[in-house]
Amino acid sequence: MLLARRKYDLYEVEAQQLNEQHPFNNTTKWLIEHGLPWLKGDPSRADLLENPDKLRHMPGIYIEPVFGDLVIRNKTRIAMHASIGDWIIRDPITDNFWVVKPNAFAELYERI
Repeated sequence: MLLARRKYDLYEVEAQQLNEQHPFNNTTKWLIEHGLPWLKGDPSRADLLENPDKLRHMPGIYIEPVFGDLVIRNKTRIAMHASIGDWIIRDPITDNFWVVKPNAFAELYERI
């Protein structure tokens, strides 16, 4: 995990970058520790995926079957695809996770 600061409003976020060596191991563990479980079911039917309590449309993570992206469904139920090189940030205000492309991360955040 890395701490970063938004350049314009100076609040800190936790961030992890998906890398080629261990693309999902550390990141999925971090997401699970912060309340995003693996969603169960057929990932080609994302609308039917369930959390461990068998509830649909809840926050969680799964692997997209066609491209192999890590998909994060955050607390606002937005599903975001994260590929190798993308950054995943945890917003400390909303406690939501967001996928940020590397060029946008470099523009908006600085490592601290």
